[in-house]
Amino acid sequence: MSRLMEALAKLARVQERKKSRYRAYQSQALSLKMQLVERAPSAASRRSTSR
Repeated sequence: MSRLMEALAKLARVQERKKSRYRAYQSQALSLKMQLVERAPSAASRRSTSR
């Protein structure tokens, strides 16, 4: 394989790794948001019943 092809292959691997990390980060952020959404109504109902 020529040096140019090796460089292109390496660049493609780096780009795929970046995309994979971005997807993992977005997935984690979404799951944290969903946890907050699930907790919010229960926290609000607890506050209103304690009065």
